[in-house]
Amino acid sequence: MASHDTGAWYWELTATAGDPNSDDGGIGIMTASFPSTASWLGSANDSLGFGYGASYATQWWMTWQGATVSPTPPPANSAVGQGVVYMFALDMNAGEFWAGQDGTWYNGGDPGSRQSPVATGLSGAVYSGVTLYPHSTDAFTANFGASPFKYAVPPGFTGGF
Repeated sequence: MASHDTGAWYWELTATAGDPNSDDGGIGIMTASFPSTASWLGSANDSLGFGYGASYATQWWMTWQGATVSPTPPPANSAVGQGVVYMFALDMNAGEFWAGQDGTWYNGGDPGSRQSPVATGLSGAVYSGVTLYPHSTDAFTANFGASPFKYAVPPGFTGGF
């Protein structure tokens, strides 16, 4: 699995299965110290995730020392459902992270103009991550640049991870 501590990167996750009314988990970023036994991204060590599913679709979780997460939560429609495309932009030169879905960046963000990231102050080697609850029927396909992206790569970012 690749990580980055420099550069500006863009990638997408597409939900290939899921039930927005019952399944829960988290998607986002993490460091190598994130334990495999943690319940979701953001629950332990250096990680940032946003929840999806009926009960967690509008929450950020972050336990990244020295970083700040946006006070604006993900929108209520962030619950995973088949066909939803989640977009991520990470600028490790500036320590900033953006997330969005289906062509719209959360928090009114715009990674191309470096406006309104959902998190700032990130440092260290960063990995893309997904956590699924054991009962989940959710599934994702990651696109790290091996095939065309559904949405445009923001200016100044490299498509892939």
